Amino acid sequence: MKKTTQAVLGILFVAAVILAFYAGGALKEKEERDSRQRRCQTLLSFAVDKLDSQDLSEQGVREALLSDLYAAYEYCDKPQLAAEIHAVWNALVFDSAEDESALSSQLEILSEAINADSP
Repeated sequence: MKKTTQAVLGILFVAAVILAFYAGGALKEKEERDSRQRRCQTLLSFAVDKLDSQDLSEQGVREALLSDLYAAYEYCDKPQLAAEIHAVWNALVFDSAEDESALSSQLEILSEAINADSP
């Protein structure tokens, strides 16, 4: 009886350790996804702020805006939103005559879409 009890307790301990590792891994993955989403949102906010408050013809502002957009694209895990961010980035890189207010409103819509997907 004593050996059976020890065996059952040993099996329960091993199962608890395995479950703890699995739960820790799942929690870490969720935190990483949430962190990536917050980074994407923050970078989009920086881009919208630059479009609204700074002149893109000033030296370095356009490059900073492009950098923020591309970083947001890299951190966005939702394929549709990432494609739309990349389309805005392409418009700024290849079409310098693009309407800044239209781009700003498009980025704000994307930012709201990311916020709507937040838990």
